[in-house]
Amino acid sequence: MSELETKLQSCFAGVFPALPPNKITEASTLTVEDWDSIAHEMLITTIQEEFQVQLRDDEVEHLTSYKAWLERLK
Repeated sequence: MSELETKLQSCFAGVFPALPPNKITEASTLTVEDWDSIAHEMLITTIQEEFQVQLRDDEVEHLTSYKAWLERLK
């Protein structure tokens, strides 16, 4: 696992503590019951701080899965 993946999984684990670690890479708005608008905002903030990136509003509305976030951050 790359450093990027480790850091991203840590962000997801912080926002979704009930999500089992082995399910993080499959996480999406369709598979995580707790992924609501508040959790999405928390995830955006957490990831922006962790990776020192600033994302546009129109960009983050499409980042609705772990895989989408991973691709965006690569």
